[in-house]
Amino acid sequence: MYISRIKLHNFKRFKSFDKEFNNGLNILVGDNEVGKSIILEAIHLDLSGMYRGRYLKSDLTHYIFNQEAIHEYFQELKDGKKPRAPYLSIEVWFDDCPSFVGNTNSESDARKAGLTYSVILSDDYTHEFNEYVKNGDVQTIPIEYYTVVWQSFRRDPLMSRKIPLKSFLIDGSISQGSLSGVFIAHILRNILTDSDCVNLSHVHREYQQYIENHPKIKELNERLNADGIFSEYKSVNLTSDYSSSRSWETTLIANINSVPIHYAGKGCQIGVRTKLSLVKSADEHKNAVILIEEPESHLSFSSMNPILS
Repeated sequence: MYISRIKLHNFKRFKSFDKEFNNGLNILVGDNEVGKSIILEAIHLDLSGMYRGRYLKSDLTHYIFNQEAIHEYFQELKDGKKPRAPYLSIEVWFDDCPSFVGNTNSESDARKAGLTYSVILSDDYTHEFNEYVKNGDVQTIPIEYYTVVWQSFRRDPLMSRKIPLKSFLIDGSISQGSLSGVFIAHILRNILTDSDCVNLSHVHREYQQYIENHPKIKELNERLNADGIFSEYKSVNLTSDYSSSRSWETTLIANINSVPIHYAGKGCQIGVRTKLSLVKSADEHKNAVILIEEPESHLSFSSMNPILS
Protein backbone atom coordinates (compact mmCIF):
# COMPACT_ATOMS: atom_id res chain seq x y z
CA MET A 1 0.00 0.00 0.00
CA TYR A 2 1.23 3.50 -0.78
CA ILE A 3 0.00 7.09 -1.09
CA SER A 4 -1.22 7.48 -4.65
CA ARG A 5 -2.52 11.04 -4.47
CA ILE A 6 -2.99 14.11 -2.28
CA LYS A 7 -5.60 16.85 -2.66
CA LEU A 8 -5.55 20.09 -0.68
CA HIS A 9 -8.26 22.70 -0.31
CA ASN A 10 -7.53 26.03 1.43
CA PHE A 11 -4.53 24.63 3.31
CA LYS A 12 -1.98 27.39 3.82
CA ARG A 13 -0.70 28.68 0.45
CA PHE A 14 -2.82 26.20 -1.54
CA LYS A 15 -6.40 27.16 -2.41
CA SER A 16 -6.47 24.02 -4.50
CA PHE A 17 -3.79 21.41 -5.07
CA ASP A 18 -3.82 17.94 -6.61
CA LYS A 19 -0.77 15.70 -6.96
CA GLU A 20 -0.30 12.02 -7.81
CA PHE A 21 2.59 9.95 -6.45
CA ASN A 22 4.49 6.86 -7.52
CA ASN A 23 5.00 3.71 -5.52
CA GLY A 24 8.40 4.01 -3.84
CA LEU A 25 10.64 7.07 -3.84
CA ASN A 26 9.13 10.47 -4.71
CA ILE A 27 11.20 13.67 -4.77
CA LEU A 28 9.56 17.11 -4.77
CA VAL A 29 11.65 19.67 -6.63
CA GLY A 30 10.91 23.38 -6.96
CA ASP A 31 11.90 26.93 -6.09
CA ASN A 32 11.85 28.27 -2.56
CA GLU A 33 8.44 29.22 -1.17
CA VAL A 34 6.43 27.18 -3.67
CA GLY A 35 5.01 24.89 -0.99
CA LYS A 36 7.13 21.72 -0.98
CA SER A 37 7.32 21.70 2.82
CA ILE A 38 3.58 22.37 3.07
CA ILE A 39 2.86 19.22 1.07
CA LEU A 40 4.93 17.17 3.52
CA GLU A 41 3.20 18.84 6.48
CA ALA A 42 -0.19 18.08 4.96
CA ILE A 43 0.58 14.40 4.43
CA HIS A 44 1.95 14.07 7.96
CA LEU A 45 -1.07 15.89 9.41
CA ASP A 46 -3.55 13.65 7.60
CA LEU A 47 -1.74 10.46 8.64
CA SER A 48 -0.91 11.41 12.24
CA GLY A 49 -3.06 14.36 13.31
CA MET A 50 0.18 16.16 14.19
CA TYR A 51 1.23 19.60 12.98
CA ARG A 52 4.68 20.86 13.94
CA GLY A 53 4.94 18.54 16.90
CA ARG A 54 1.46 19.08 18.34
CA TYR A 55 -2.01 17.69 17.73
CA LEU A 56 -3.68 20.33 15.57
CA LYS A 57 -7.09 19.47 17.01
CA SER A 58 -5.96 20.93 20.34
CA ASP A 59 -4.15 23.91 18.87
CA LEU A 60 -6.22 25.27 15.98
CA THR A 61 -5.18 28.55 14.38
CA HIS A 62 -6.59 30.52 11.47
CA TYR A 63 -3.09 30.77 10.00
CA ILE A 64 -3.37 27.24 8.57
CA PHE A 65 -6.14 28.49 6.26
CA ASN A 66 -5.40 29.94 2.85
CA GLN A 67 -5.47 33.68 3.47
CA GLU A 68 -6.67 34.54 -0.02
CA ALA A 69 -9.74 32.35 0.53
CA ILE A 70 -10.39 34.09 3.86
CA HIS A 71 -10.16 37.50 2.19
CA GLU A 72 -12.55 36.43 -0.58
CA TYR A 73 -15.04 35.16 2.00
CA PHE A 74 -15.21 38.48 3.82
CA GLN A 75 -15.36 40.38 0.54
CA GLU A 76 -18.40 38.34 -0.51
CA LEU A 77 -20.04 39.12 2.84
CA LYS A 78 -19.49 42.83 2.20
CA ASP A 79 -21.05 42.40 -1.24
CA GLY A 80 -24.22 41.07 0.37
CA LYS A 81 -23.66 37.44 -0.59
CA LYS A 82 -24.00 34.42 1.70
CA PRO A 83 -20.89 32.33 1.09
CA ARG A 84 -20.12 29.11 2.90
CA ALA A 85 -17.89 29.54 5.94
CA PRO A 86 -14.23 28.94 5.02
CA TYR A 87 -13.00 25.40 5.54
CA LEU A 88 -9.91 23.40 4.72
CA SER A 89 -9.44 19.77 3.81
CA ILE A 90 -6.55 17.40 3.20
CA GLU A 91 -7.24 14.20 1.28
CA VAL A 92 -4.68 11.41 1.17
CA TRP A 93 -5.57 8.67 -1.32
CA PHE A 94 -4.25 5.10 -1.08
CA ASP A 95 -3.70 2.75 -3.99
CA ASP A 96 -5.28 -0.14 -2.09
CA CYS A 97 -6.91 -0.21 1.35
CA PRO A 98 -10.34 -1.91 1.40
CA SER A 99 -11.27 -0.74 4.90
CA PHE A 100 -10.87 2.91 3.78
CA VAL A 101 -12.88 2.68 0.54
CA GLY A 102 -15.85 5.04 0.26
CA ASN A 103 -17.26 8.13 -1.42
CA THR A 104 -16.37 10.71 1.26
CA ASN A 105 -13.90 12.48 -0.97
CA SER A 106 -14.05 15.59 -3.11
CA GLU A 107 -14.89 13.53 -6.20
CA SER A 108 -17.53 11.32 -4.51
CA ASP A 109 -15.75 8.32 -6.03
CA ALA A 110 -16.92 5.28 -4.06
CA ARG A 111 -14.20 3.08 -5.59
CA LYS A 112 -11.29 4.95 -3.98
CA ALA A 113 -9.56 4.49 -0.62
CA GLY A 114 -8.16 7.21 1.59
CA LEU A 115 -8.75 9.58 4.47
CA THR A 116 -9.66 13.22 4.95
CA TYR A 117 -8.58 15.73 7.58
CA SER A 118 -10.92 18.73 7.60
CA VAL A 119 -11.23 21.86 9.71
CA ILE A 120 -14.79 23.14 9.42
CA LEU A 121 -17.29 25.35 11.20
CA SER A 122 -18.93 23.38 14.01
CA ASP A 123 -22.68 22.93 13.65
CA ASP A 124 -22.97 23.82 17.33
CA TYR A 125 -21.68 27.34 16.71
CA THR A 126 -23.23 28.31 13.38
CA HIS A 127 -25.39 31.03 14.94
CA GLU A 128 -22.53 32.49 16.99
CA PHE A 129 -20.26 32.47 13.95
CA ASN A 130 -22.78 34.28 11.75
CA GLU A 131 -23.38 36.91 14.41
CA TYR A 132 -19.65 37.48 14.79
CA VAL A 133 -18.88 37.93 11.09
CA LYS A 134 -21.72 40.43 10.65
CA ASN A 135 -19.28 43.03 11.94
CA GLY A 136 -17.84 44.65 8.84
CA ASP A 137 -14.47 45.22 10.52
CA VAL A 138 -13.78 41.51 11.05
CA GLN A 139 -10.94 40.19 8.89
CA THR A 140 -10.10 36.86 10.55
CA ILE A 141 -12.30 33.85 11.15
CA PRO A 142 -13.15 33.04 14.80
CA ILE A 143 -11.29 29.73 14.98
CA GLU A 144 -12.85 28.92 18.37
CA TYR A 145 -16.05 28.03 16.50
CA TYR A 146 -14.27 25.45 14.34
CA THR A 147 -13.80 21.73 14.79
CA VAL A 148 -11.72 18.94 13.25
CA VAL A 149 -13.32 16.10 11.28
CA TRP A 150 -10.88 13.27 10.65
CA GLN A 151 -12.35 10.31 8.83
CA SER A 152 -11.79 7.66 6.19
CA PHE A 153 -13.47 7.80 2.80
CA ARG A 154 -15.91 5.31 4.35
CA ARG A 155 -16.90 7.96 6.94
CA ASP A 156 -15.33 6.07 9.85
CA PRO A 157 -13.92 8.44 12.52
CA LEU A 158 -10.15 8.13 12.80
CA MET A 159 -7.38 8.12 15.34
CA SER A 160 -3.75 7.72 14.32
CA ARG A 161 -3.53 4.13 15.58
CA LYS A 162 -6.33 3.12 13.17
CA ILE A 163 -4.41 4.31 10.11
CA PRO A 164 -2.51 1.46 8.45
CA LEU A 165 0.13 3.72 6.89
CA LYS A 166 2.32 5.48 9.48
CA SER A 167 4.08 8.77 8.85
CA PHE A 168 7.56 9.82 10.01
CA LEU A 169 8.48 13.45 9.31
CA ILE A 170 12.20 14.23 9.47
CA ASP A 171 12.52 17.97 9.93
CA GLY A 172 15.79 19.81 10.53
CA SER A 173 13.98 22.32 12.74
CA ILE A 174 13.38 19.72 15.49
CA SER A 175 15.35 20.67 18.57
CA GLN A 176 18.76 19.07 18.90
CA GLY A 177 18.09 18.26 22.54
CA SER A 178 15.19 16.05 21.56
CA LEU A 179 17.39 14.34 18.98
CA SER A 180 19.81 13.31 21.72
CA GLY A 181 16.89 11.97 23.75
CA VAL A 182 15.62 9.98 20.77
CA PHE A 183 19.11 8.59 20.23
CA ILE A 184 19.36 7.49 23.87
CA ALA A 185 15.88 5.95 23.69
CA HIS A 186 16.89 4.01 20.58
CA ILE A 187 20.00 2.67 22.34
CA LEU A 188 17.91 1.65 25.36
CA ARG A 189 15.27 -0.08 23.26
CA ASN A 190 17.47 -1.89 20.76
CA ILE A 191 20.94 -2.36 22.23
CA LEU A 192 21.05 -2.41 26.05
CA THR A 193 19.78 -5.39 28.02
CA ASP A 194 18.01 -5.11 31.38
CA SER A 195 21.26 -6.14 33.04
CA ASP A 196 23.11 -3.34 31.21
CA CYS A 197 20.56 -0.79 32.48
CA VAL A 198 20.94 -2.01 36.06
CA ASN A 199 24.73 -1.74 35.83
CA LEU A 200 24.47 1.78 34.41
CA SER A 201 22.16 2.75 37.25
CA HIS A 202 24.70 1.47 39.81
CA VAL A 203 27.57 3.35 38.17
CA HIS A 204 25.50 6.52 37.98
CA ARG A 205 24.58 6.29 41.67
CA GLU A 206 28.24 5.85 42.63
CA TYR A 207 29.08 8.92 40.57
CA GLN A 208 26.33 10.89 42.33
CA GLN A 209 27.66 9.85 45.72
CA TYR A 210 31.18 10.84 44.72
CA ILE A 211 29.98 14.34 43.83
CA GLU A 212 27.93 14.63 47.01
CA ASN A 213 30.89 13.63 49.19
CA HIS A 214 33.40 15.82 47.40
CA PRO A 215 35.10 18.30 49.80
CA LYS A 216 34.05 21.28 47.68
CA ILE A 217 30.37 20.28 47.84
CA LYS A 218 30.60 19.63 51.59
CA GLU A 219 32.18 23.06 52.08
CA LEU A 220 29.43 24.72 50.07
CA ASN A 221 26.70 22.98 52.09
CA GLU A 222 28.34 24.08 55.35
CA ARG A 223 28.34 27.71 54.11
CA LEU A 224 24.67 27.48 53.12
CA ASN A 225 23.74 26.51 56.66
CA ALA A 226 26.20 28.86 58.37
CA ASP A 227 24.89 32.00 56.60
CA GLY A 228 21.59 31.74 58.44
CA ILE A 229 19.55 32.53 55.35
CA PHE A 230 17.59 29.33 55.82
CA SER A 231 17.66 29.29 59.61
CA GLU A 232 13.99 28.27 59.83
CA TYR A 233 14.96 24.88 58.40
CA LYS A 234 17.06 22.24 60.10
CA SER A 235 19.42 22.06 57.14
CA VAL A 236 19.68 22.89 53.46
CA ASN A 237 21.97 20.83 51.25
CA LEU A 238 22.78 20.57 47.58
CA THR A 239 22.60 16.90 46.68
CA SER A 240 22.10 14.55 43.78
CA ASP A 241 18.68 13.42 42.64
CA TYR A 242 18.00 9.87 43.81
CA SER A 243 14.26 10.02 43.18
CA SER A 244 14.36 7.65 40.21
CA SER A 245 16.29 4.47 39.61
CA ARG A 246 16.59 5.50 35.96
CA SER A 247 17.59 9.13 36.45
CA TRP A 248 20.77 8.38 34.53
CA GLU A 249 18.71 8.34 31.32
CA THR A 250 18.25 12.10 31.51
CA THR A 251 21.87 12.71 32.54
CA LEU A 252 23.63 10.87 29.75
CA ILE A 253 23.88 12.42 26.30
CA ALA A 254 24.77 10.93 22.93
CA ASN A 255 28.20 11.66 21.43
CA ILE A 256 29.15 11.22 17.79
CA ASN A 257 32.93 10.96 17.28
CA SER A 258 33.44 12.33 20.82
CA VAL A 259 31.22 15.38 20.13
CA PRO A 260 27.76 15.79 21.76
CA ILE A 261 25.20 15.24 19.04
CA HIS A 262 23.59 18.65 19.62
CA TYR A 263 26.97 20.24 18.79
CA ALA A 264 27.60 18.05 15.76
CA GLY A 265 27.23 19.39 12.24
CA LYS A 266 23.78 19.66 10.69
CA GLY A 267 24.66 17.00 8.15
CA CYS A 268 25.55 14.55 10.90
CA GLN A 269 22.37 15.39 12.84
CA ILE A 270 20.12 14.91 9.83
CA GLY A 271 21.87 11.67 8.92
CA VAL A 272 21.36 10.30 12.44
CA ARG A 273 17.74 11.49 12.59
CA THR A 274 16.97 9.93 9.21
CA LYS A 275 18.51 6.57 10.10
CA LEU A 276 16.70 6.49 13.46
CA SER A 277 13.38 7.18 11.75
CA LEU A 278 14.04 4.47 9.19
CA VAL A 279 14.89 1.98 11.93
CA LYS A 280 11.80 3.01 13.92
CA SER A 281 9.51 2.65 10.92
CA ALA A 282 10.96 -0.75 10.01
CA ASP A 283 10.70 -2.01 13.59
CA GLU A 284 7.20 -0.79 14.35
CA HIS A 285 5.31 -0.67 11.07
CA LYS A 286 5.43 -2.70 7.91
CA ASN A 287 3.75 0.17 6.04
CA ALA A 288 5.33 3.56 6.60
CA VAL A 289 5.98 6.77 4.70
CA ILE A 290 9.20 8.66 5.44
CA LEU A 291 8.94 12.41 4.79
CA ILE A 292 12.34 14.12 4.64
CA GLU A 293 12.40 17.90 4.74
CA GLU A 294 15.11 19.29 2.43
CA PRO A 295 17.76 16.58 2.95
CA GLU A 296 20.09 18.42 0.57
CA SER A 297 20.35 21.45 2.87
CA HIS A 298 23.05 19.94 5.07
CA LEU A 299 24.08 16.76 3.24
CA SER A 300 26.47 16.38 0.35
CA PHE A 301 25.40 14.19 -2.55
CA SER A 302 27.70 11.39 -1.38
CA SER A 303 26.07 11.49 2.08
CA MET A 304 22.49 12.00 0.92
CA ASN A 305 22.35 9.39 -1.83
CA PRO A 306 22.91 6.31 0.41
CA ILE A 307 20.20 7.51 2.82
CA LEU A 308 17.64 8.10 0.07
CA SER A 309 18.53 4.79 -1.54
